[in-house]
Amino acid sequence: MKNYFKISDFIIDPKMREDHAGVPLHVVEKLVRYHLPILNRIREALGFPVIISAHSGYRTYEWEIIHGRSGYSEHTFKGLGAVDLTCEPRHLPQLRQELLKSEYSRIAWYDHKRFFHCDFKDGELGRRFFEVWENGIWREVKDLR
Repeated sequence: MKNYFKISDFIIDPKMREDHAGVPLHVVEKLVRYHLPILNRIREALGFPVIISAHSGYRTYEWEIIHGRSGYSEHTFKGLGAVDLTCEPRHLPQLRQELLKSEYSRIAWYDHKRFFHCDFKDGELGRRFFEVWENGIWREVKDLR
């Protein structure tokens, strides 16, 4: 299957993305093993570009702290990692449909920012879909089992 993404698409830190240096090997391996197969399959099925929203895949713990976050985000790739996805607004319903069929265990829709957060956290609880309020609170709206 064709690969539609570059590792740099997933790196939020512009310096790290520009230099192609400092991305830990375990992050690259998780992107290649867990995320790229899903995302390439979805991109192929949809036939239109799927965008890593604001390069929001991997973030270092330090990036999280500097930006006022807890540092415990799935985006730090302590687990299998996370990615935020978007596309042209008219295609968002089709992207949602494909994501709901994917292997991601948590899919969260940020309506106010127009992107989906996807990760594998709490997979033992099953697959779930959330909506995220503007205050950052996640509300489960659908059990995907």
